[in-house]
Amino acid sequence: MAISVSLLSLSATLLNLNVESDLVNTMYFKTIFFHPLFSVISLLSEFYICIILSIAFFVYYRGRGKGRASLFGLILALAITYLAKEAISRPRPELFYSSHDSFPSGHLSGITSTFRPFINSRLKALLFTSLIILVGVSRIGLGAHYPSDVLAGFSIGLLSSLSVRILMRLK
Repeated sequence: MAISVSLLSLSATLLNLNVESDLVNTMYFKTIFFHPLFSVISLLSEFYICIILSIAFFVYYRGRGKGRASLFGLILALAITYLAKEAISRPRPELFYSSHDSFPSGHLSGITSTFRPFINSRLKALLFTSLIILVGVSRIGLGAHYPSDVLAGFSIGLLSSLSVRILMRLK
């Protein structure tokens, strides 16, 4: 939990640095070959895909345990992400046109909160962590987010998932 809070504060600090613009521009042009792959990865981490997956997990696990944690963690992450986007209202990098704000990354908060409850073995940890990292790299590589957006989205997803897990244990 302390790691997530540290990542969130690091993200907030990076908001004020211009270094991120240079990093996004450099990464965008160095990874242009991977843009079709990055687009598919980003599409698979859209919120509506995460919602469908979380509902499927909820039904499969009969509303208990991991399924409940996935769905309620995603709902909490959605709410926090929306509020943060409205409060901070940070524009996206110049390379990416969108009417939506950049900070924090909704893709990262969604995918992290959806899959975090299922990380209970080394193999699943490797698989899901790799997926989460790929989503983060793809969002930066497409020029859709700054690195701090990605760190904040990951932190929100992780904090949401862990908070729901703690609340479920208190019950």
